[in-house]
Amino acid sequence: MRTITFSLPAHEQKQIQVNMLISIKKSIAAANNRPHKMHTHTIESYPESFDDRAAQFAMFEQLKTDGLVDILKERDECMSPKDLHGDMFCPTTNPDTPEKQLMLERKRHDARCYKQGIHVMTLVVIGDEIDSVGGFIGNDFYNSGYDTDFYRDAIERVKNSYPEYISQILSACSK
Repeated sequence: MRTITFSLPAHEQKQIQVNMLISIKKSIAAANNRPHKMHTHTIESYPESFDDRAAQFAMFEQLKTDGLVDILKERDECMSPKDLHGDMFCPTTNPDTPEKQLMLERKRHDARCYKQGIHVMTLVVIGDEIDSVGGFIGNDFYNSGYDTDFYRDAIERVKNSYPEYISQILSACSK
């Protein structure tokens, strides 16, 4: 049996730092664009979670570069926009929203589904399909929370096979 060893050269350590900065900037932009999703918190109260998310993203990207992990995006031809409606556009469950507004939002939602597609995302770790989740329009999977669940799961599974390498990557994230 052959043992494969991974190492982290200086240029890849630098790329991890770049990926962390990219992730932090995206998190701040998302928070600024959707303040209603911030609940009662302010952007200033989130730096730790932004850092954690950035580290997970950077680690995942490094593992992806090495061919150890991936997230596959496949169009779900069996799911229709109506399958995603639930009670989002129901006047009974949304009595504060005018019925015409609900109809308009439903039409926009359906158009977006047809234009961007409904997708299933699959986590692959060391060649094995580990998990999948569907019902995402376009790139809505990213920044949904499911993406960080995938990152975390992938990192843990790779850590079982390559603990020293994960330690190296983690160290690069904390520089």
